[in-house]
Amino acid sequence: MKKNIRLFVNKGITNGSLKIIEAFKVTKVSVKRGSIGEEVTTWGTDKEGNPIIKRKNKVKIDPKTNKTDYILTQLNHKGSVILDENNNPRQWIVEESFFLESFEQNDRNPIIYEYKSPTEKFVKSNRNITVLNHNQPIQIGKGDYINVTDPINMYVIQKEEFESNYRLEEKEKEKQYTKKHNYSA
Repeated sequence: MKKNIRLFVNKGITNGSLKIIEAFKVTKVSVKRGSIGEEVTTWGTDKEGNPIIKRKNKVKIDPKTNKTDYILTQLNHKGSVILDENNNPRQWIVEESFFLESFEQNDRNPIIYEYKSPTEKFVKSNRNITVLNHNQPIQIGKGDYINVTDPINMYVIQKEEFESNYRLEEKEKEKQYTKKHNYSA
C-alpha cells in the first residue's frame, strides 16, 4: 500500500530524516493563452537515457476566471527558451488565476514574466518512494524536493528542475556552508 505524501513528509520531519529548507523561485517565462484541449507534454529520460513522457496536460477553463489556462515556456536569464535533455522547450500549463497571483512582468523586457518570488518551504527526499498525492501515485526520487509550503497541496519537484529554478535563502546557504566546513561554536 502506498503512503500518502503528507504522512511521508510528516513522519520524516518528526523523526528528523527530512529537514525543512527555504528557497525562492527565480524562473523567467514567456506566456501565451492556450486553446481548450491544447496539449503540453513534459519529457524526461529513463535510466538508459531514452526519452520518456513524464506527463501530458491539456488546457482547460480556469474556474476562478472563466478563461483558458496559460502555457508558460521557461527562459534563461538572457530570454532564450530553455530546452530539456530531449531538445524540447520546457513548458507547462497554469490556470490564469495562479499566473496572475504568481508572476509579474519584467521591468526591462515586457514579454518576459518572472515569478514574484515569495519564499517557499521544501523537504529534500532521502530515498526513492512512490506516494499518493490526491489519490494519484507519484514517484519521488532520492534528492527530489517536495514543496510543503501549503500542507494540503504538496507537490514534487525533480532535483534538476529545483536546482535550475530555485535559489536557497541566504540563511540556508550559511547553514550548508557551516555544515560542509564543520564549523562549530
